[in-house]
Amino acid sequence: VVGEPEETIAPRPNGPTMYVIRVNEDIEEMSYVADGKRESYTFEAGHQYRVPWYIAQELERNGKIWH
Repeated sequence: VVGEPEETIAPRPNGPTMYVIRVNEDIEEMSYVADGKRESYTFEAGHQYRVPWYIAQELERNGKIWH
């Protein structure tokens, strides 16, 4: 759990590599697979997390970021 959430999730080429997010619902065992690597995440609603930009982007795309 870290500081204040950032409001905008930008593509990495023009933005930071890590984002502080707050999810709007519990997410258990979310898997992300890219380049043959698998990452797993579990999030609790209302808590803040520092995550890589691609995880923040995926959660934003699916409407899971608290704004």
